[in-house]
Amino acid sequence: GHALETWWVEVDVRTDALTYVSHTGASAFNGVVFEARQLGDTGYTRLSFSAVGTKVDATSSQIIGTAVPLLDLTLRAATGLPPGVPLDAAFRVYARQLINAGSFTFVENAPGVILDTLSAGGALTGTLQIAQVRDMGLLAYAPGGPRALTVLHSS
Repeated sequence: GHALETWWVEVDVRTDALTYVSHTGASAFNGVVFEARQLGDTGYTRLSFSAVGTKVDATSSQIIGTAVPLLDLTLRAATGLPPGVPLDAAFRVYARQLINAGSFTFVENAPGVILDTLSAGGALTGTLQIAQVRDMGLLAYAPGGPRALTVLHSS
């Protein structure tokens, strides 16, 4: 496999369904550059993430393979979204560039894959549903709580 040195991924998020909360770059790469912008009148916000170079202490297992973790992305249901609304196409992921240490671009403009922390390695598929908030004592919660998403490359 190719050792990943530099990467750029984009996540398009449907703004009436999900909102950006936070992100954390994988520990193998230098600091992640983040930019968010509206995509005209499409109803989507594009979240762009990139990193140039790996850290000195990055191991081969962190930067080589068909599923190299790039970042953890946390999204939350948009305010006012009624329960039970299916969120087909709520987000899309693109691997814009994956570049090895020899400056060879081995992936360009390819659809990406999002795995959630509960999928045990399987791709997140099907329909994302928003659950009714339930009262529990003095607190209200969404069953299962927020879920962090990990953007991975798959060749």
